[in-house]
Amino acid sequence: RLLQFLMEPLHELAGHSPRILTPANTAIAAVVVAFALFGVSAGLGFDKEHQKVQVWANRLSVDRDLGLELHLRSIELALQTDEVVAMLSTLDGANNILASRIEENYLLRYANDYDIAVSTCAHNDWECMQLFSKKLSGGTPIADPTNFVCIYHNNGRSSYAGLFSYVTNDGSLTRMLIEITSKAAREDNGYYSIFKELGRPGNVSLPEEYSYGKYVSGKLVSYKGTFAYPTILTDRYKKQVGDRSSFRYDGYIHFLNEVGDDELIVISRPRRTILQLISSLLSILAIVALIMIPSSVTRSRRNDGVRNTFRRRINIVLTGAIFVSLVTLASVSIKFVFDRNRADTNDMMSSKISTVQTMVESLVQDAPDYSALMSQEFRNNLLSVASNTRSDVTLYTPNGRVFISTVSDVFDDNLLSTRISDEAYNQVVNEHQRLYMSKEQFDGVEYYALYAPVFNREDQMVAIVSTPYSSGTSLMKEAVPHAILMFIIVLALLAIFAILATGVVNAVFSPLIEVSRKMEAAAVNGLETIDYPHDDEISGLIESYNRMVHDLEISTQKMAQNERDMAWSEMARQVAHEIKNPLTPMKLAIQRLIRLKQKNDPNWATKFDDLSNVILEQIDTLTETANDFSTFAKLYTEDPVEVDLGKMLQEQLLIFDNKENITITYIGMPDAVIMAPRPQLIRVVVNLITNSIQAIEISQKESEERGEEVAHGMINVLLRNSTQDGFYDIVVEDNGPGVAEENQDKIFTPKFTTKSSGSGLGLAISRSIIEKCGGEISYFRSITLGGASFQLRLPKMDGKL
Repeated sequence: RLLQFLMEPLHELAGHSPRILTPANTAIAAVVVAFALFGVSAGLGFDKEHQKVQVWANRLSVDRDLGLELHLRSIELALQTDEVVAMLSTLDGANNILASRIEENYLLRYANDYDIAVSTCAHNDWECMQLFSKKLSGGTPIADPTNFVCIYHNNGRSSYAGLFSYVTNDGSLTRMLIEITSKAAREDNGYYSIFKELGRPGNVSLPEEYSYGKYVSGKLVSYKGTFAYPTILTDRYKKQVGDRSSFRYDGYIHFLNEVGDDELIVISRPRRTILQLISSLLSILAIVALIMIPSSVTRSRRNDGVRNTFRRRINIVLTGAIFVSLVTLASVSIKFVFDRNRADTNDMMSSKISTVQTMVESLVQDAPDYSALMSQEFRNNLLSVASNTRSDVTLYTPNGRVFISTVSDVFDDNLLSTRISDEAYNQVVNEHQRLYMSKEQFDGVEYYALYAPVFNREDQMVAIVSTPYSSGTSLMKEAVPHAILMFIIVLALLAIFAILATGVVNAVFSPLIEVSRKMEAAAVNGLETIDYPHDDEISGLIESYNRMVHDLEISTQKMAQNERDMAWSEMARQVAHEIKNPLTPMKLAIQRLIRLKQKNDPNWATKFDDLSNVILEQIDTLTETANDFSTFAKLYTEDPVEVDLGKMLQEQLLIFDNKENITITYIGMPDAVIMAPRPQLIRVVVNLITNSIQAIEISQKESEERGEEVAHGMINVLLRNSTQDGFYDIVVEDNGPGVAEENQDKIFTPKFTTKSSGSGLGLAISRSIIEKCGGEISYFRSITLGGASFQLRLPKMDGKL
């Protein structure tokens, strides 16, 4: 648009619009714009990534689980007044029972994320009380007042502890310490990776490609991801610490974030590969090209009036064939990747559910039905299965209703139905499928729910086990980028092959186009042979064309010879006629003088003088005719010499610089040198200027006789570079009456003249002289002066530009 806007003033200055938005120039502009957008987007993207990483780092620095803290505050009173807990706290060896009751009744939804331990102390056990005080020292109360404190550990994780006191039957105090510690190897697996709502408040889920390491006092206390961080903060990292600092190392980009006086969080991701950068650049280029090039091509076709030529049809067929081939290959490759990914996913899902099924079956061998699995012991064992398989495990009754799950949140919050899907139930129970993988969706996120029956020792179905599997990440990570890259490669190869195909087609058609061009120019320059060094199907056509040119050249020579013979015959007839015309009156005049003398006529002397004048006039006519034909005879006898056209024209104009009512103007150029017979070229110029003067004087005389105002005569003589390369133009124009339209085709014909005197050979001789010099002479109506305008086109001397 900007280029089009700039074209408007250029159009006003130049009188036409330069064709800037051609397809080729548009393609170049698309590449420039793509590189510019790529650079800008890369810079802005990196700045945005800095900001995003800083937010992640700030959230990673927060180790406290606000959701758990709110829950702990809500259960404090219930724990303090729980009579069963108070009674169990007084019993020796009841710590595990206490922990199970507290977990099941108060902290069940957090059991998958935290380990829960309970310790008790009698009122007189001072050593135990000191141990409790030591564990609680340095803790931060989660509220005021509260029984729970948050304890920060050097391993980068936080734990919670709560101290409760109960009065025994004998009036003494028993103290109970509840310790809630986050599981060290806990990752966001299973439903946590699918339903983001299940994440703990403040918890950060980094994209899969990112890694992070947390340093406290220079020591690595926590980490996640594929990058191997050093256990001690090295100088390489220390030197880079600063505001929004980042550096490249070991194939990764590392973002350093100071979140405390002695705390550093490093977030890293793999550097973009050359292939990824090229893919991104080509993606932007493809988008820009799809926007810019079609409109330019359409505009170019509309302006140029593109014809549906044979060459264009071949180009379309070749490009179409290449496009279909590339798309087919790309489609096969993409399908292969998707099929391989799907097969790998099915294998992993089958292996996962089989493993979970086997582990759960080992726990239910002695269970007669699902009701025997409702114990806390079985629940703890199921949590171990979930931890070992790094997933979530849910058990359905044989009737399809949930009765136990390692992540009860999804059912408590109504994210999932407590009943198994109809299709899964039908496949497992009615169709007796060993495994069933159901593709399901939640909030726009697709995942697989894996189902398998669980049998006891008696081969009776005790339950249906289910575990989730999310495959979207791996599919998007491998298959989709591959598809995008293949699409971009197809576009790039298509553009390259289209250019190559166009070049090949143009090379094939170039000799045919050359034949057409030379045949179109034959009226001016004659046909020329074509050099074609190849021996193929087109070579036969070129040889036939060259033979035709050779035959036509011979025929043309013969025709030219015949024309010359006819011209000389006509010239001989005209010469005889021109000589015969004055001889007859001369003969009659002499015969009359003889008769007068024989009669001794007294008027003989007077008549002699009169008749002598007549005879002299006829002799002058014969002399002029002889001179004209003598000039014809000299046309091919004088050798060409170097002629400075500017100097020659100015010398001849001096001869005519004596007319009062006529102004002659010369506009020329220096160093315009040609090879020509100088006397004959001077004759042409003098003849043209003389004709202009005579035409103006005749027009002025006629105006004077009619009593009209006599117009001042004007003659312009111009010397310039011709519009045709390698030639000069000499233009002689005037403001006379010009040549009538019906006579313009005859003015170069011998013996044709519109004047009352003259032989009519001047312009015919001028044309012969100019053609002998390798040029041409033509007549136009003068645009500037309105009269006649003769143009001489003469070839430049070799070496002149």
